Amino acid sequence: MRFGASLLLSAVIFATAGCGSELKLQHVAGKATFAGKPIPYGTIEFIPDSARGNKGPPGTAEIINGEFDTRRENGRGVVAGPHTVRISAYEEKPANSSDETAASTAKPPLFIGYTVAVDGFLAEHNFDVPESAKGTDLYKTTPNRPKTNDP
Repeated sequence: MRFGASLLLSAVIFATAGCGSELKLQHVAGKATFAGKPIPYGTIEFIPDSARGNKGPPGTAEIINGEFDTRRENGRGVVAGPHTVRISAYEEKPANSSDETAASTAKPPLFIGYTVAVDGFLAEHNFDVPESAKGTDLYKTTPNRPKTNDP
């Protein structure tokens, strides 16, 4: 009986795995600046805006010398539609260390968690984070939707 139930559950999972539409991810690349200067190193997250009816997995990219591309290693494309974009920036790439007791020589972040709402993405999308974002305040948001793409 137990084997039969396990077999039936496995069959249902296998059968439904291919059902539904496959998510189509688009790649986004562009420039990311802070107060008009290229961000030396950072991360950018593209979070589908569920409040505006968008859903799916978040996209990610590293910012290196003011440029990002979701196709780079560790990047992930984005689903179409409105998103909340969260950007964090550093003067240099933080060192990877699994030793939590080691003294840190890392410089403090330029800012963490600056967010901006975006209706959708072009293949190239640029972000300029204002100097007022300086500091480490999580989830600092813009009051209005700024222009996020250069002409």
